[in-house]
Amino acid sequence: MINNNTPHLSNLLEQIGIALDITESQYKDVENRYLAVSNHLAKEGSLLSSYKPDIKPQGSFLLGTMIRPLIEDDELDVDLVCRLKGKNLSWTQYNVKNLVGDQLVTNADYERMLDEEGNRCWTLVYNEASKFHMDILPAVVNLNAENLMEKS
Repeated sequence: MINNNTPHLSNLLEQIGIALDITESQYKDVENRYLAVSNHLAKEGSLLSSYKPDIKPQGSFLLGTMIRPLIEDDELDVDLVCRLKGKNLSWTQYNVKNLVGDQLVTNADYERMLDEEGNRCWTLVYNEASKFHMDILPAVVNLNAENLMEKS
C-alpha cells in the first residue's frame, strides 16, 4: 500500500534538516579558524613544533551532525583535539595541557579569546558576529596505534 503522505513527509523532514544544519559559511568559518590555530601551534620555533601538533575536529562537527543554536544568544560549540606526536617522558597530562595553553597565549588574539581554564581543554571564544567557541583538547597520539590503523 502506497501512502500519499510519503513525499510530503520526506519534504518536511528535509526542510527540518536544512533549518537545523549549520550554514556552509559557518562551516568554512570554523574550519578556517581551527586550521589557523593549528598552524600557530605548529609554526617553526613554537613550544610544540617538534611534536608536530595538528588540530582535528571531533564530535558533531566531525560527524557532520552539528546543529545551529536554537536560541539566538547561543553559540556553536565546536569540539577539537590537538594531537601531539610524542612528548617528553617526564610530562604528565597537566604538562601537555599547559604547553598547548602556553603556546596559545603567544598570539595576542588567542590570548584575548581564551576563556576561563577548563579541567581538560582550552576554550577560544570568537566574537559575537561569529557566535561560536572552540574547545581544544590536547592529546598525545599513540604512535603504535596510529601505525596499526594506517596499515589496516
